[in-house]
Amino acid sequence: MAQLEEELKEDAWIEVETEPEPAVTCLESPYASKPAMFRTSDGTIFSVPEGFASKLPALAELRKENQDGVTNLSFDKEIAHVFFHCLCTGTYDVGFSEHSPWIGPGYLKALLELKYSLRVHDVAKEYGFSALKSSAETHMEKNYKWLPLAVFMDHIRENLAYFKDDMNWLHGQVQIALEAAFAVNSFFYESSAFLGNIGHSPEFDRLLAQVMGKMYRSMHTDGTEEVAWTLSKESRGWDFQ
Repeated sequence: MAQLEEELKEDAWIEVETEPEPAVTCLESPYASKPAMFRTSDGTIFSVPEGFASKLPALAELRKENQDGVTNLSFDKEIAHVFFHCLCTGTYDVGFSEHSPWIGPGYLKALLELKYSLRVHDVAKEYGFSALKSSAETHMEKNYKWLPLAVFMDHIRENLAYFKDDMNWLHGQVQIALEAAFAVNSFFYESSAFLGNIGHSPEFDRLLAQVMGKMYRSMHTDGTEEVAWTLSKESRGWDFQ
């Protein structure tokens, strides 16, 4: 009995070898990096963690020309907010705008945001900031649907120069608008909303001709197949009166 108790006592102290736990290395947070200072065109100073500022090659190159540790930017504080917010978070935020509350038809707010996004889009292209460019385009796509046809066409015609490097994307947006107009009224091209915007800009007229030609080919493939247009005035928010 005493021998059994001694054996149990010895078994209780047997050491079990275990694999060592792997070392865990935490990545350094970009928020812990020193601040990079930027001055907007209207004199506002933005402080951005170095870990984020160094991600964009064009911005890193521009910082080599800084004065007294501050890098001058070509855009104002409103655009800078959207720019740096997207750089740090990957999201598009226009909540910093100081514009007065809009008064009038609902589409005026959409038109205001479109003009704002055009500026963001232009800066994104200048700095090679593809994520911001894509976000600005998505924001514009959401707002286009709120514009009456005449206002939409006028807006595109007036800002056509912004899209000289993005004509394929613009063609798609114009086609969506005209398809929506066609769904409501197949003779929309005879309306004043459509005709009133023709003849002012050869470049814009050429764009319309190209888009309508593509629509016609889609509707009458070999003269027999017709595409079913499913967009409606309610789903797109267009007003053709």
